[in-house]
Amino acid sequence: MLDLPVLVNEYLRTKAHEHDKELDHFRRLRLPFTLEEAVNARGADGKMLDHQHRVGKFKLAEAYKRLEPLLAQIEKCDSFDSLLSLIRQATKDIPRFGDLAEYDTALRIGARLGKLPTVVYLHAGTKAGAKRLGFDTSQEYLTMQEIEVRHPELLRLKEPHHIENFLCCSIPHE
Repeated sequence: MLDLPVLVNEYLRTKAHEHDKELDHFRRLRLPFTLEEAVNARGADGKMLDHQHRVGKFKLAEAYKRLEPLLAQIEKCDSFDSLLSLIRQATKDIPRFGDLAEYDTALRIGARLGKLPTVVYLHAGTKAGAKRLGFDTSQEYLTMQEIEVRHPELLRLKEPHHIENFLCCSIPHE
């Protein structure tokens, strides 16, 4: 049995700050550079961020080549959802650049644009974590209302992107 309050406390103590620090890095960059760094998954130290190691630098570079000409459209996105949709459309047929890479890229760029998710997107590890907690994972995302009803202690994480990160990284997968 999972002790969710303990896991939430542990996330807040150890991982929340690192996640915020990563997003702050992208917030500080000028937008053209934010796009390049976000798509190529490079952190403040210039190294590839963990989530995109499986994608590989050549696939990330291919995604950047497709997204760079769309910079003006990216800048005009009025929500995280529209940003994610644009990224998905442009990169949909790049092997290994799947849901997680699309989401992470949108989150990094969205941090710079002030467009963060309002729902918790489900993909890969996030979906596994949500399923382990008894959520219906048949949809693309969970609403904050669904989370409040089933596991209100997750609202201590405050932001959907923190809940996404928590479900992905802090819930042991069976």
